[in-house]
Amino acid sequence: MKGKFWRTSVIALIYSGIILSTITYSDGSRSSDGSSKPILAETDETTETILAESNETSEPSPSEIEVYISRLRQGDPSAFEALVAYGAKATPSLIDLLQDEDENLRIVAIAILGEIGAGELDTVSPLVRILQDRSAENRDSRIMAIHALEKFGKPAIPALIGSLGDEDFYVRSDTALVLGRIGKPVVPDLITALRTENSRVGYWAAAALGKIGKPAVPDLIAAINDENSDVR
Repeated sequence: MKGKFWRTSVIALIYSGIILSTITYSDGSRSSDGSSKPILAETDETTETILAESNETSEPSPSEIEVYISRLRQGDPSAFEALVAYGAKATPSLIDLLQDEDENLRIVAIAILGEIGAGELDTVSPLVRILQDRSAENRDSRIMAIHALEKFGKPAIPALIGSLGDEDFYVRSDTALVLGRIGKPVVPDLITALRTENSRVGYWAAAALGKIGKPAVPDLIAAINDENSDVR
């Protein structure tokens, strides 16, 4: 249960613009006095050497990136910011983390990929594959992937439209929220989604259109005049 709370907190905090200053371990364990266990063990000399050498060059080395990946595994919040700053250089290692057995780590990796954002279109496909795993155990990862895909805009729209039909209420709700924030570019796809025989998809497409508001009105008026009674 505590691990579940940790993952939910990551989703809430990262997307409200707050980076966690402390993170409990994936099993939710904490020290006996109620404070978090130490985030990071004392840095060894090899790590310090790698980071010192990288500071002398303008480009991060693969070994430097792996140092921060290791720190991310240990729950060091500074690793989050560092890997975001590395951008495309860190993307392959972060995509590899999407296959990790630790869901907490996968969720944080998804969040970093989302923060790196639209400049890295190769990231879209791995995030879409997360949405395609609709198991209950993968729900939190799907929710994080939905928010990450918002940063990619149009290339992510088909996958997000598909998530309106997810079996999980919270996945559908967050998808409608994200599509609403993308705004006008997604309106034609949402109008098309209204035509589906899947009432669940239609309902949440309408919810997303409601969030978009005025920019969606012309397309909605056209839908009202559609010859298909189901669309109207």
